[in-house]
Amino acid sequence: ISLLKQVVESPKSGPKATQIKERAVYDLTRAYCAQKQYSEIAAFLETSTFFQKVTKAKCAKVVRQVLDIVCSLAPEAYDMQREICEKIIVWCQREKRTFLRQRVEAKLAAILFHQNEFGEALHLIDRLLQE
Repeated sequence: ISLLKQVVESPKSGPKATQIKERAVYDLTRAYCAQKQYSEIAAFLETSTFFQKVTKAKCAKVVRQVLDIVCSLAPEAYDMQREICEKIIVWCQREKRTFLRQRVEAKLAAILFHQNEFGEALHLIDRLLQE
């Protein structure tokens, strides 16, 4: 895990370096999931300098993929998925990444639906539809 963090935080830039860092982010996510350190994933997404150095489109792609990896490796852990989604949404609001926030909120609504929290899911979907 520490080696993957070093790769992601490396000062090198360029298309090849970005591609390698992106792959390291995915591998780091899988490593955290294997060790059930889900809170570390959200903390990493919030603190990593990688997401500030890449384009908004690339950042959105990587964050969506990280969320998909977490959801696929722990498909029944809805509380953890909800927590990660909420942290990503807060980060998106802070970084002014509206489109990514909307995508993650849609995912959160699906998770809430699976948790039988229909009122909260509908409220979230209504807000998304109004935007």
